[in-house]
Amino acid sequence: MSRIIQLSVLLLFLFVAVGCSEEAPKQAEQKNTAANPFESKQVEQPAGQKNTAENPFVQSDASRPVKDSKSFMIQDVKAWKTFKGNAVKAQKDGSVLLTSSLSKPQSAGRTQSAFVMIPIPQAMEQSGKTVQVTIEAAKPKKNGASEFAAAFSTADVGNSGWKKFIPTESFVPYTFTYKVPKCKKCNENFIGVWADTKGAGKGLLVKSIGAKILH
Repeated sequence: MSRIIQLSVLLLFLFVAVGCSEEAPKQAEQKNTAANPFESKQVEQPAGQKNTAENPFVQSDASRPVKDSKSFMIQDVKAWKTFKGNAVKAQKDGSVLLTSSLSKPQSAGRTQSAFVMIPIPQAMEQSGKTVQVTIEAAKPKKNGASEFAAAFSTADVGNSGWKKFIPTESFVPYTFTYKVPKCKKCNENFIGVWADTKGAGKGLLVKSIGAKILH
């Protein structure tokens, strides 16, 4: 009987030993998987998020407006100045009403008209370049001018002279080009608008005015 008991104990020991040897690799595999949970499962990240992580400035840079330093645009009534005999009045639609009672205003300097000033930094960029001046204007239905003129003027090296236009009752961009001489003192430039070339005090509506460097 004791011999049978010894044999049974030996078989039981061998069974337990074999079971432990099979369990060990499984435990090792589970341990490795826990240590690196993404090893057996590939996680796909959305392309947009992945690019942002690699370069966090991509989206913010793309959303920034690009400032065109070669353009100058005015849409603010407060930017307008006037020479004696001219007037500027703000309108409800955001435009300005210009009137003039002068028959022969000068186009030099600040011009003897209603005008806007181009600051020195932009004026220096315009020096020696060809600019395109644009005036978005319309003839008022009441007491509107039949003809207006505009001029681009520098502080010390000349001006374009008056460029005449016939306005319509719809807002239309009126343009002309001018080769700006190279500045000497490099002060401000000016764009003047002579609202009524007849000098009868009639009006012109202006929505925007500006100058862009062409080359």
